[in-house]
Amino acid sequence: MNDLRKPILVCLFLLGCAFCIGSPMLLSEDPETPMRSESPTPLPDRSTIDEPSSLFDSPGSYVPPPSEGGLHDFFDNKLDSTPLSGLVQLSSSTQGPLVCCQCERRILPEQEYYDLTGIACSECDGRVVDDGFCNTTCCKYGDTYFLKPEGSCSGDYVVERTRCDHEIQQICCQTRDTPSLEWTQRQFCDPRYALEVDDQLCEEAYRNICCETGTDEAQSTTAQHCTTLNGREVETATCADLESLVCCSYSRDDMADTSAIMQKQDCFKKEGYIESSNDSCDWLSTYMCCETLHNYSSFMFRGECIDEGGTPTNSERCSEIHCCSLGDGRYNRYTSETCILRQHGTIVDEGHCEQASERICCKLDERYIYVNRQRCRGEERPDQECRDHNAPDYWSIYF
Repeated sequence: MNDLRKPILVCLFLLGCAFCIGSPMLLSEDPETPMRSESPTPLPDRSTIDEPSSLFDSPGSYVPPPSEGGLHDFFDNKLDSTPLSGLVQLSSSTQGPLVCCQCERRILPEQEYYDLTGIACSECDGRVVDDGFCNTTCCKYGDTYFLKPEGSCSGDYVVERTRCDHEIQQICCQTRDTPSLEWTQRQFCDPRYALEVDDQLCEEAYRNICCETGTDEAQSTTAQHCTTLNGREVETATCADLESLVCCSYSRDDMADTSAIMQKQDCFKKEGYIESSNDSCDWLSTYMCCETLHNYSSFMFRGECIDEGGTPTNSERCSEIHCCSLGDGRYNRYTSETCILRQHGTIVDEGHCEQASERICCKLDERYIYVNRQRCRGEERPDQECRDHNAPDYWSIYF
């Protein structure tokens, strides 16, 4: 019996192994391809995507649900290239609800509240407020139009909303007498003095360029400003070079030589020369204590100290406390800088402060108190009288 049982068990084992190996092939419609190896992962049904992805994605583009981690990256990239003035248009073209947003950075100068998506609201540093603020009315005060929350104006001040939509629109405006161009609201482009022109003209005028304004002089500015400087556009590398910081040695107006960190082009203007290292500038830019010619010590840069004719000294000098006369018989203790510069006082012998701070018995309108001498506004009396009247001691409070 035992001899028959062994062959049966071996056969069953071999059949089991064959079934395990062949099962994927049996489940696949293609006998040569396992069922799970090449099957594409279907995109999620858009109707089942939870908020916020289904609320904010643009038509025709798939936005991963929050669980896939792609939502914020998608909008960060999209909004980074969107100018502030395009946030309203972006919000109006997206699917999903809008919120009333109070923008810290104004999209339009005269408008504070906008209907935006939550993400567009964050792009203008805004905060979500009550929807009533975005229910706006077109108001006209004098010749100027404003979009205000409902109820902000009434009567003859209320005009049709289409007037605001037209008048506060940002346009490119060119003054008639000069070629000056600027972005402004249509209502501020007065046809008597200016002309509405194509937006591309302003886009070109406000293009950032490197403007060469003279020999070894250049600055990063707008194309329009470069024209007013009688400059010409040059390669961006020119500005990068001339605006770079260097250690410049030059002669001051009093003919004394000094060094300072400045733009390369400023060094050329001073007819200085560029040091091969920053050692001299670093030495002059050391923050230290300076004994000035005005009898006080103050922390400043070594170069400033030398320029003012002062003498660099140990830092302890700037921390020393001196007796300072404040006038009218008043004395206190300050650093020399505080006494002279801030209190407009005079440094005097320490004995004055010691005497002023001495504890005395003071009689003031039948009242006796202990106080320091300079705060006694009455009559100084013998100490025994204060003891006899149990005088309160204010000396430790006032000095």
